[in-house]
Amino acid sequence: MTAHTPPLLPHLLKWELVLLHRQQMIVISLVTAAVYLGLFYLLRNLGSLDRVLVLMIYNDPVIMSYLFAGVLLLFEKNENTLAALAVSPLPMRQYLWSKGVALTLVATGTALVMAWVGHGFRLQYVPFLIGMIGSSLQFAWVGCAMGARARDFSQFLLRSIGGMIVGAVPFLALFDVWDHPLVYLLPTYPGVLLLQAAFEPITLGQWLYSLVYLGLGLVGAYRWSQQTLQTV
Repeated sequence: MTAHTPPLLPHLLKWELVLLHRQQMIVISLVTAAVYLGLFYLLRNLGSLDRVLVLMIYNDPVIMSYLFAGVLLLFEKNENTLAALAVSPLPMRQYLWSKGVALTLVATGTALVMAWVGHGFRLQYVPFLIGMIGSSLQFAWVGCAMGARARDFSQFLLRSIGGMIVGAVPFLALFDVWDHPLVYLLPTYPGVLLLQAAFEPITLGQWLYSLVYLGLGLVGAYRWSQQTLQTV
């Protein structure tokens, strides 16, 4: 891209949001969030449910970023968009960033609504936003890679099951069921800790670990998705 060529990312981002709307993915995310909040409302008399809210937020907007990214990649692969992208002057980084940012905007907006309804407006926004944005980007890029490698949606889901099970292990630590040091090796744990920090204090060591490991996870997810899309 030359210095005189206008940046394509804003246009790509607008198109991705339009595509999400056309595919009803924004509506699906909001409806799923409403179901979770309905369950949360039914459990409201059981005491503090902030950790349950962390679970709900992570399982709706964040995981939805992964699923939506995979579905979009499958759709675009079937439409030969990826083949056209390979011979176009469009930089792969702008394509991936437009996907990640669009899905992250939807995820973060949905998560904020869930947090406000479930907890109120008094929460720690810095860890909340870092955890949401970082985790959603990470999951979106991994979803892009997985979607690009799959033949169809069934294969995409089957290949995702193992990773989703392992990725859910940090919730055992969140609820003090299995707080083993091995949990810190899982790339999903930093996001869970940062969301937890939005509602209750975590240690300085956990803060540093979350920021560093989430950053490493983002770099790894981005590079993997970039390499995968360049070879499909």
